[in-house]
Amino acid sequence: MDLKTLEYMEERAGKAREIVNKIYRLNMNVKAIHDEVKVVRFINYSFNTEFDSSLGDLTDQIKEMYVDAAKKKIKQLEEELAEL
Repeated sequence: MDLKTLEYMEERAGKAREIVNKIYRLNMNVKAIHDEVKVVRFINYSFNTEFDSSLGDLTDQIKEMYVDAAKKKIKQLEEELAEL
């Protein structure tokens, strides 16, 4: 194996590690999003506003939107990983 081949393999392995780490973090976020307190904290922090936690349906919609977006991103990353 020559140096060019090793460099190419190292580059691909690095990209693969980055993708796997992103997938892992997204999966962990999807699992954690079911904790309503974290959703409320995120909304308060992101929008600098008070959040009425009695609006459970709104929280559920936010969770669902995030989970859908995360799953789409995970699928995209898995396809990218497969191409490597």
